[in-house]
Amino acid sequence: MGGMSRHLRRPGRTVRLRLTLLYGGFFLVCGCGLVAITYLFADHASSGSYTYGYTEPDGHRLSCGISGHPAGTAAAAAASAAHAVMGPCGAMALAQHAWEMHLLLACSGIALATTTVIAFALGWFVAGRVLRPLQTMTLATQRITERNLHERLALAGPDDELKRLADTIDDLLGRLEWAFDAQRRFVADRPVMVLMLTAADAAEERVSGLGLGADDYLAKPFHFGELVLRIRALARRQPAARPRIHRAAGIELDPQRRTATRDGRPLDLSVKEFAVLEALLRARPAVLSAEDLLQQVWDEHADPFTNTVFVTISRLRRKLGGPPVIQTQPGAGYHIS
Repeated sequence: MGGMSRHLRRPGRTVRLRLTLLYGGFFLVCGCGLVAITYLFADHASSGSYTYGYTEPDGHRLSCGISGHPAGTAAAAAASAAHAVMGPCGAMALAQHAWEMHLLLACSGIALATTTVIAFALGWFVAGRVLRPLQTMTLATQRITERNLHERLALAGPDDELKRLADTIDDLLGRLEWAFDAQRRFVADRPVMVLMLTAADAAEERVSGLGLGADDYLAKPFHFGELVLRIRALARRQPAARPRIHRAAGIELDPQRRTATRDGRPLDLSVKEFAVLEALLRARPAVLSAEDLLQQVWDEHADPFTNTVFVTISRLRRKLGGPPVIQTQPGAGYHIS
């Protein structure tokens, strides 16, 4: 469980960065296309008509222009044609047009670069806001799986994708908690040796697995011969079988030590009372009839019409004290609540 922290995302591989690059890259491509279209329209709109204006020393404003040159004419050929038709003034008009187009392209490039930077910053901010709940859920899930499996995300809010994802994670956490509890009960109640085979190979995961009650821990991939030797070693350490300790409603009964307690208070039970209580605990939550108890605690030759079971149950209830835990189901028998 603790190994989840090993999979923290690297800065260069975050979803936030990928979304930012996608948004900024899309904006940059669209911006370049818009600049190119604007440049072509401006060049086409002014094609074939170039005007140049200047002021003479005596203060008179003069202008001259050329026309008839289609857009896209090579610069040298256009300048030569303008010089041949209009002289130096036509060449200067063409040069001024070229300068204006260059200035338009430069200003558009600067504007595109500025807005692209803004787009990347905005994309980073928006992606962070969108992914913030996911990051919170991820950190909370890591903390829960490492320390407190009984906790849940319990995400509030509308029934959207994030809420359904959180509910799914809560359901998985519930199943995980149940699985670990079942493993603890399995290890505690049965004289078996547990060898965990798993792909989780981090040191903290080994510690967690052994802390749950496993007797050995082997991470994948492993050599089959090593697995066989580990199993043989566990078999040599196999403990002697011991009776299961029964627990329910504050009662703890140890058949091997022949002891019984209720909320830590020792119970002074007779042999038959002890056997009846053990039979009820072992069958819990099933119901045992008086005939069943006669066969298990006494013998099959006991008189089925005797009230021995009723009397023993009554004494056992008094010794157990309140609240009552042995319930009578009319027409069926007795069970531990």
